[in-house]
Amino acid sequence: MPAVQNLNPTRAAFLDILLEAGAGISIENQRVIGGESIGDIFVQNNAGVKPLLINDPQLVAFIIDEIPMLAVLSAFASGRFELHNAAELRTKESDRIDALVVNLQRIGFDCEQYPDGFIVKGRTTTPTGTVVIDSFDDHRIAMSFAIAGKATGTALDITDINVVGVSFPNFFEMIESLQV
Repeated sequence: MPAVQNLNPTRAAFLDILLEAGAGISIENQRVIGGESIGDIFVQNNAGVKPLLINDPQLVAFIIDEIPMLAVLSAFASGRFELHNAAELRTKESDRIDALVVNLQRIGFDCEQYPDGFIVKGRTTTPTGTVVIDSFDDHRIAMSFAIAGKATGTALDITDINVVGVSFPNFFEMIESLQV
């Protein structure tokens, strides 16, 4: 089932990055409604995602809200994911740089943080049992790690998951319907 997406250049930068990295994404049925370009996005499981280096301040500004999901997705890439010029992430609903690094480390990824970003070097261990993920009361962190748990097959106990209702009340129903 496709997801209808606003393809405005300031919102579609996330898709452009995923396409550049080789993610299995296609955009069909592009059209303009209410003056905005939209389209149907189809996503396929693709293990061949290339590593990324993102340090262009303008690009970071366009994807600032999508960085938690991009970091989780890029953790599965072959090679490193590195992000700089994103110090603003430290002042969002949580310190998202710290939240991402701490939680990625909990599910076995080698990563480090910097004042303006972080680097994810890949997965080095596979945890056993249920891993507690701290959402830091941040809806984007909670949603990103719910997807990480589904993608890795890792049992996660995400704190304060009700915070997801702020932006996507039926998120968990949608995630359960995904085939991984």
